[in-house]
Amino acid sequence: MTTVTLNMYDLSRGMAQQLSPALLGKTIDGVWHTGVLVFGQEYFFGGGGIQAMAPELVVQRYGMQPVRTIPLGETNLSQQQLEQFLRENSSRFTDATYDLLRHNCNNFTDEVAKFLVGSGIPQYIIDLPNEVLNSPFGAMLRPMLENMNNQMHAAPGDQLFSIPFNDPSRATLAAPVAATTPASVSSNTSSMALASRRFKISGTPSLYLNKMVQRIKTLNTEQLLSRDEISALDALSLDVTTDRKEFDSTKSKEWWTIVNKLVGLGHESTFFFPALGLFRVLLLQPTTVSEAVAEKKACFEAVVCVAEIEPSPLTCAQKILLLAVLLNAFANSEFSDLALSSSTRFLPFVFATIADVSTSPDVRVLSSNVISNCCLAIKVGEEVVVTALVCGAVETLDRISRHHSCSIQQQTIEGIIVGLGRLLHSFEVARSLSIDLGLAEVLRRLNVAPGLDAIQALVTEVVALI
Repeated sequence: MTTVTLNMYDLSRGMAQQLSPALLGKTIDGVWHTGVLVFGQEYFFGGGGIQAMAPELVVQRYGMQPVRTIPLGETNLSQQQLEQFLRENSSRFTDATYDLLRHNCNNFTDEVAKFLVGSGIPQYIIDLPNEVLNSPFGAMLRPMLENMNNQMHAAPGDQLFSIPFNDPSRATLAAPVAATTPASVSSNTSSMALASRRFKISGTPSLYLNKMVQRIKTLNTEQLLSRDEISALDALSLDVTTDRKEFDSTKSKEWWTIVNKLVGLGHESTFFFPALGLFRVLLLQPTTVSEAVAEKKACFEAVVCVAEIEPSPLTCAQKILLLAVLLNAFANSEFSDLALSSSTRFLPFVFATIADVSTSPDVRVLSSNVISNCCLAIKVGEEVVVTALVCGAVETLDRISRHHSCSIQQQTIEGIIVGLGRLLHSFEVARSLSIDLGLAEVLRRLNVAPGLDAIQALVTEVVALI
């Protein structure tokens, strides 16, 4: 009898466990690649079809250690019988038939386990890809997983089952990019194109403010707002148009209380749209940290909660103003920390808005500017946010780079790349992750794409930071 073991590798390299509580509402320990260890060989299915090698070579070649080992039982079959079974089924497990969701390494090891010991691998491993990868969180991870799958092609000259486990020199033939150490970036590196970028804001304070106030007055038929509160809104219009350098703290608290009351009614309320308009304006006003702290936090929490709803229930107009609120929040020194602390909750909404084919170009640009502002606001110690940003940005740029019409998204691309450049310049974790995700290849595709001449220098500059 021969022992049969399942080796489990986390393709997310710890990101699933780190990010899933914030993005999925529960902890996912890993995104699993599995291989069956038996007869001194590990058998697995990747982008190159069925492969077999000694377990130590798996570690050397792909730069991954198994994080779990599960005993599957014992088999009385021989290695020759197993390999005959694999040859008979090899046409079902090829590069062409591989599917990250429906026909992957875990489906392969499940079949092999059933052949060897009569029972499959744990069901949660098989179910996980559909559970995770169909979510916005999974969309962030997909480029990393596909990049790893592409690396799992047999090395030049290798044939099925031909990798001898006693020949360690073979292990270096297909060493993955992820195993390399990213070149350090000098802290003295000057970046004129990136340094010239500053926080972007949405509109001037007075833009459509009078219309928003008038809309609220029209809707206020049931006296949700008191006369004093309506008067306070009129005063807001006056204060904004007179361009005062600072606000009266008493008035400021009144305005934030009103916005909190209206935003708190939820996205289905007719007040929600004009309330977002007021929120956008207040974020552009001079203020102090001590003013209306509770009201401000409640306002922003209400907006973030709406952004978390999947699929998004917002109208196009509501999306625009919600994105404007997020954009201005990062540009507001008082709100910046609050926005950062909630960013992993609303970034999937921002990236999904860019990916939505029905989204207008202007809204895509607005979304990319939110990403750029988030990257500019980020501080040391925010590795989880950096990871979410890099994963989402690379996945988004990868999609754009594969379409012939990417030239019409030049401003969207620019906003994302400016943000990425900031992260790559400042955070080692961003550089390491960008290598794992194949960012350089994505940027090279963009650099030669027609119609993107205006940002080629910027793209080249960011490639040099990887």
